[in-house]
Amino acid sequence: MMEDFIIEDLRDHVNRTFHAKAGRWAIGGNSMGGYGAMRLGCKYPELFSSIWAHSGVYHQRDELIGVCPDPAEADIYRITEELAESEHKVEIAFDCGMEDYLLEHNRRLHTHMEQVGLTHLYVEYPGDHSWNYWDEHLQEALDQHSRVFARE
Repeated sequence: MMEDFIIEDLRDHVNRTFHAKAGRWAIGGNSMGGYGAMRLGCKYPELFSSIWAHSGVYHQRDELIGVCPDPAEADIYRITEELAESEHKVEIAFDCGMEDYLLEHNRRLHTHMEQVGLTHLYVEYPGDHSWNYWDEHLQEALDQHSRVFARE
């Protein structure tokens, strides 16, 4: 399972192979990887201190039924609700292009996070669902991760 690989195997490998600083990590991605970064970062706040997702795919609860083997595990809305009640704090940011076909997914998640009181940054920029868009905004994510690591 990809989750086990990222949460367990990859962390163990990096810690064994490189001179990695102990502590929480940063995670990010785009499109489906943006969803994955948001899901894992919010689900495991004890492991991640910074999340930035670009153009994520955030399905609503009812859209997951019959599509996923375990809809509750895939439900970013449930996971963010749990994080809002958690003692762990994670710096969360995400963005989406205003011409992106996933814009409504991102707007809905932003509204949901506001409603449950989960602190985050959400930004819309000109652009579509493309590598040009993601390349243009990657530096913002890296800057956030760097600031968060500097504080810890």
